[in-house]
Amino acid sequence: MRGVQGYVMSTKLNLTKYEKFVRVVRLISQYDEKNYNESEKVIKNLAVLAACFSPNKSWKTYKVLTEEEKENQISKEELKQEYEDAKKFKWKSISISDLQEILTMPIKSHQVAVWLYFIVDPSEHETYRKAWENFDAALSSFEEMAASI
Repeated sequence: MRGVQGYVMSTKLNLTKYEKFVRVVRLISQYDEKNYNESEKVIKNLAVLAACFSPNKSWKTYKVLTEEEKENQISKEELKQEYEDAKKFKWKSISISDLQEILTMPIKSHQVAVWLYFIVDPSEHETYRKAWENFDAALSSFEEMAASI
């Protein structure tokens, strides 16, 4: 147990699920990823998706996913670079507004599937597909995951 439960639960503030999630992301980002347990891996995957889809962190991916970029002037390499950056370091700095924006964005399932196919390593498709399908529900129930950290 690394103290996340005490960190989240001991506060007397009335925090939203987004604020709590961001705090836990900041906390686990300080750990060595090789030693993450399953709950920490799920939290990181959700944070990576948030960093990938947020217009504040990955505006090119956002434009493609929301179909604002119809001319395909954004290259696959540019999208892959945004994904790699999100996976390496952008996930550690997601914000409450990033989460709120993502949950209100007009992203269609087929756009996420195309993004996964062309950008994400095939061995990770299922992981991120499930994380996206359960994004809002996972944010709502992440406190249960955090308790196991």
